[in-house]
Amino acid sequence: MLDLNKLETKLNEALEEETVESIKLWVNMNRIIKTVCSHFSITEGKLKRKTRKREVVLPRQVAMYLAVKHTELSTDEIGGSLGKSRMTALYSFYKIRDLMKIDKQLEEQVKDMEEELYGR
Repeated sequence: MLDLNKLETKLNEALEEETVESIKLWVNMNRIIKTVCSHFSITEGKLKRKTRKREVVLPRQVAMYLAVKHTELSTDEIGGSLGKSRMTALYSFYKIRDLMKIDKQLEEQVKDMEEELYGR
């Protein structure tokens, strides 16, 4: 005899797993770059340039922060996608994390970008 409760439980478990996998696939480096560029009004080309201008450095650091936090990419992959090293990706993560503690405007911007990444 078919146990509807067991079937419902199994179906819910499968859907939860699929949702988690879909979210991981949805948030990728390209999506992060597009979101960050949109919020900071900067082009993807500028974001990937080897420059230390503040108008580029901060958005690039935010992109790396979001990638470390929300993807399963290695720091090598994250840094490489933006023309930087894995150490720069790590530094950027900690820099933005610490900066958000004192800069509430930046914290709000990052939260807005996170919501956009997850379609909330």
